[in-house]
This record gives sequence, structure tokens and C-alpha cells, in this order.
Amino acid sequence: MKKMIVLMLTLLVSVGVFTGCSKQTSAEPEADQLATITLKAILNQDYKTIYQYSQENYRQSMKDDVHGDPAFSGNSDEDIEEKEILNPGTYEKMKKHGDYLYGSYHGFLNEKGVILYYLDGYFNGSRQVRLFELQKEKNEWKIVRYNTWRNSTVHEKQDYYMMLIGEGKDKDVQVFHRGDYYSRK
Repeated sequence: MKKMIVLMLTLLVSVGVFTGCSKQTSAEPEADQLATITLKAILNQDYKTIYQYSQENYRQSMKDDVHGDPAFSGNSDEDIEEKEILNPGTYEKMKKHGDYLYGSYHGFLNEKGVILYYLDGYFNGSRQVRLFELQKEKNEWKIVRYNTWRNSTVHEKQDYYMMLIGEGKDKDVQVFHRGDYYSRK
């Protein structure tokens, strides 16, 4: 009976240690929450939501008539508020299918207050990559880029940071989801 109790206690402690070590906690849960909203908006092409959560300077650059983002260029705030979601359900289909890699790199958090997010997956009939960047501004997270990472952040090493997230081994990386295809790499 004593051996059985010792064995059960040992097993219980082992399971507790294993699950405690394997569970990854977020460095910035508020940023990750906005990242989920942003990712859904990007995939569903919900430009109203992207605009709503974007940094003010980024909003202005998106609306620029010459160099702005085609989804926003020449639009007023009122025009953007009236935009409809162009691809509703794309995010939900991707989540249901499950074969994607989604993660973040927090290595610029202390220096620049920035987190890079990366999605690589199969949706809308082909493999696609989505990159976006959030920055903390006055204790609030904002989108500062929704279709790529800023060169001022990654200094022409975009592929390197994508690889780090893909591997998921760096201390500054958090992988939120890794589908079957991405587990075999």
C-alpha cells in the first residue's frame, strides 16, 4: 500500500512538472489578444478593424493618395468606417483546417516596444504568409504594420526572424499553433 501511494505521488508530481514546463505563457497577453483580432481582420480582409486598431501615424500613411495602401488610399475616415468585410470566414476556415504555423518574436520588446507576428498557412487555395507588427504606445498596443514587418525593425533580416519563429526554439519566440505540416519540418 505504501509503495502504491509513493508511486501515485511520484506520478502526480511528474505530470505536474511536465505540464508546467511545457505550457508557454505569453510575454504580453494584451498584445497577443490584439494580434488575434488583427490576424482575423487580415485574413477576412476586414479593413475597418485594421484601421481601428492602427497607430495614428500609420493610419495617415495608409490613406496617402500616392504612396498609401491600396485598401485605404484616398479614403476618408467615414469611407473606411463603411467598408465591408471582403472575405468573411477565411480566418475560421483556416482555424478549422488547422494546418498552419502562427507565432511571434518578442526580441524587440524592451528596445523598441515591438512584437513581430508571423502566419504561414494554407488558405484561399494556396500557401500564404502573413506578417504584421504591433507596438506599445502609451500603454496601449497598436498595429504599426499589417502586411509586412518594418525594415527599421528587422533590418533586412525578415527571413531570419521568420525562421526563428518557425523553429520555435529561441527564448524570444512563442509559437501559438503548429499544424501537422509544420510539425514535420
